[in-house]
Amino acid sequence: MTVGIGDELLRAEGAVVAGGFFEAVRPRMSAGRPFSETESEEDAPVVVLSHAFAARIVGAGPALGVTLSVNGESHTVVGVAAPGGQLPDVAELWIPSPPRRGSGGTRNNINWRSLARIKPGVEASTVEAQLSAIANNIRLTDPEAI
Repeated sequence: MTVGIGDELLRAEGAVVAGGFFEAVRPRMSAGRPFSETESEEDAPVVVLSHAFAARIVGAGPALGVTLSVNGESHTVVGVAAPGGQLPDVAELWIPSPPRRGSGGTRNNINWRSLARIKPGVEASTVEAQLSAIANNIRLTDPEAI
């Protein structure tokens, strides 16, 4: 992603996340807060930064409330993840995006990764079997989704 702050343009590894991403990963925050599921559904112009990226763009100053241009769109920093946080990936920033509704090929977001919390005591094989059943049902009911 291209990130602009003032006249400076930077490249950053970003992640577009939907739904309850932050509710699932429950990151530790060094400042502010993660954006909410509602903000994701509303495609709110907010962003959460990694601790390292926040330091890179604002130094020792506060990052909260700073407005960044992310791929040409204005976003306000609402949170900074703590260093060594528990967020997956190598992302330096996270922006919300609502789920894309549609059918067939439009709905087939095969480039999206899913993330979930598993209740204690539930075996991974049980979860895999449930996900396989869901995928098979999609294939049977919506051939365009293959």
